[in-house]
Amino acid sequence: MPSPDTPSRPGITFRETMRGPFALGETDPEHGRATGARADDELVLSATIHIPDVTRFEADPEHAGTIEGEVAFPQLGGPFPARGGRFN
Repeated sequence: MPSPDTPSRPGITFRETMRGPFALGETDPEHGRATGARADDELVLSATIHIPDVTRFEADPEHAGTIEGEVAFPQLGGPFPARGGRFN
């Protein structure tokens, strides 16, 4: 019998890039978007998401996948690695 950690169903790995206007110091997302757009400042998140067992991922909120990649925001001198994240 397989152990509980052994995937019993197919998994999936995919890459995603999200980008958009961004501003430091804003607490309201829409204000941050608008301020970043006016200044032509863009934040980019490029990530790889791995879900080892899609069936368990959908059925069990505690069965998370992993996410890692990098965040680029030139105003902070990036890109910066983003490692060891939990995707659920």
